[in-house]
Amino acid sequence: MGAIMQDNSKTIGEICGGEAKTIAAVQKFLLGTFPDTRRGKGVRKSEKDVEVVLSAPALSRSMSDTEKEMKRGKAMGVAPNEDAAPIYPKPISINIKQEADDIVDMWQSFLAANGDNNRYADTEKTPDNATETAPQGRTFLEYLLGGIVLGHAFLIWYDCAAQWDTPGIIGGCLAFCIVLAALLLAADKTRVRTSDTALWFVALVDCLAVFVHYPTFSDNARIGDIQTWVLSVFLASVSWVALYLFRDYNQD
Repeated sequence: MGAIMQDNSKTIGEICGGEAKTIAAVQKFLLGTFPDTRRGKGVRKSEKDVEVVLSAPALSRSMSDTEKEMKRGKAMGVAPNEDAAPIYPKPISINIKQEADDIVDMWQSFLAANGDNNRYADTEKTPDNATETAPQGRTFLEYLLGGIVLGHAFLIWYDCAAQWDTPGIIGGCLAFCIVLAALLLAADKTRVRTSDTALWFVALVDCLAVFVHYPTFSDNARIGDIQTWVLSVFLASVSWVALYLFRDYNQD
C-alpha cells in the first residue's frame, strides 16, 4: 500500500502572508541571491525553498524568532509546538516608593522655586518622635498663677480702702484694673511687646504696694516692724513673680 505524500509546498504569496511590500522585498532578495530561481507570486516553493525565502531580510527584520518559527512551521504545514514553554516579556522592576518620593521631591522643588511652598505645608511629613507643644485651653498652673496675681491686686485695693476710705476705694480699684489688664495681656501670645511693657509697669505697682501694705498690717500686727516689712515685700515679690511666670509660660 503506497504512502500518500503530503504536499508541503507554499507559494511566495502565502509565505509572505499576502503583503505586497514583503513579497516585493523577497522577490528582490531572490533576484540578487538566486537569479535563476523563479520569483513569481504564485510560484510554489518546496520545504527547502521555504527556508531560503524565510531567510530574506524583509522577513527577518519584521519577525521575531518566535514569529519566524511559527511562520516557518505554518509555511511547511507543520503545527507549532504547543508544549513548548511560552516566551513572556521580561518584567520591569519598578520601585514604586522610590518613584513616589522622587515625584514629591520634584513637586516641592517646583513650589519652592515659585514661592508657593506654604500652600502645601500641611502635606509635609511629621516626625514620629514629634510631641505636642502647647496644650489646648488653660491649665491649672495658669489659673494658680493668675489667682496669685489677682489676689495681691485685691489686697492693694483693700489696703487703699482701709487707709483712705472712699478715695482709697477708687484708687485701689484703678490699681486692681491695671494689674488685671497686665494679666490679660500676658495671656495673649500675640501681644509680646505690649505684655512686656505691662509686666514692668506692674513691677512698679508692686514696689509701691509695699508702702500700702505696711500701715494696714501694722494696725493689726502682733509682731515687730521688721517682720511686717518683710511680709509686705514678700507678698509684693510673690505677686510679680507669679505674673512673670504666667507670661513666660504663655509666650514660650
